[in-house]
Amino acid sequence: MMSVDTDGSAVTLQVDANTVTLQRQGTSWTSAPVQLTAGQPVRLRVTVTGLTARATLRWQAGSLPAVTLPGQACCPADLADAFAAAYRRLRAAQELMAGIGLSARELLVRSVARHRFQHAVRHTDVEDMVAIGKLLDASHEKARRGPPLLEARLGG
Repeated sequence: MMSVDTDGSAVTLQVDANTVTLQRQGTSWTSAPVQLTAGQPVRLRVTVTGLTARATLRWQAGSLPAVTLPGQACCPADLADAFAAAYRRLRAAQELMAGIGLSARELLVRSVARHRFQHAVRHTDVEDMVAIGKLLDASHEKARRGPPLLEARLGG
């Protein structure tokens, strides 16, 4: 169950974009039980209109007493969205690596080579860019046909 204690005139609560019905009793707005899963983040949006002094969001599980949602348990929506986007890109890179059989080290070497090429494009003339492109093409072709990009030599 969620509740909002406030001096505001109206309160709305959304949990993961689902509007939760609140019942008002004095300065407290209380919901019916809300299904949450331990360790699973949810997006909470509380809107209070007519607010003059305070608004406190409380959470209650079962027969336990209601507790104020601590600030350290909250994260601004823009940061949560940025994290989610980065996580999706990371998962896509992992799936790509597994699909084409690249190790993390090989992917890193390729990304560094691409970065160096992009840097070179900004700082060299056309003839140098053509030469760099040919070198990169040759190294990619060798990587496709030959041994791994990185080899270790043992012994002396």
